[in-house]
Amino acid sequence: MSNILVVVPLKSFRTAKQRLRAEGVARADDLMRELADGVITAVRPRPCLVVCEDPEVAQWSLRRGTGVWLRNSLDLNDAVTSVREGVRHRVDFVLIVHGDLPHPEGLAEFEPSKAVTIVPDHHGRGTNVLGLHRDIDFTFEYGEDSALRHREQAQRRGVSVDWREDTTWSFDIDTLEDLHRTHKEGGLSTPLP
Repeated sequence: MSNILVVVPLKSFRTAKQRLRAEGVARADDLMRELADGVITAVRPRPCLVVCEDPEVAQWSLRRGTGVWLRNSLDLNDAVTSVREGVRHRVDFVLIVHGDLPHPEGLAEFEPSKAVTIVPDHHGRGTNVLGLHRDIDFTFEYGEDSALRHREQAQRRGVSVDWREDTTWSFDIDTLEDLHRTHKEGGLSTPLP
């Protein structure tokens, strides 16, 4: 098994999932805890580091046995850049996994086959999972259409890319429709609005 560090960026539970809150999901904080807990559990026994700004999220993560990178950041790109630069010399791969995946099973066994692994979201636009070998120079470009920008950047750098749309990790929960779909599949205990 490669020396892989899983990094899970998490926003404050009180403010995460604004789209869902706007669609009437009053318990979005409970939902985020449940989803993040599922991701953290799924990556074991790999080392896992939660990157966050919120002391409450940091304490919650520590109680689940993860490491914590507590830092005020400009945005997600700044947060994951600081983590990667801080651990780059100690691991072969950094695997950045978003905390809102309802089906994270298999992440603990995943072995990257290329220098860059990209799992786009189910719309083919966002980046749900991004794996980077330590020798690759890379600038994070999270935000709208990040999956395509990440792939284009790797190609410009002449780096091999494993683009994986064929996995349950492509599905994340951003909208009420996503939440309903996951409930139909029996994947969550947080009640629907």
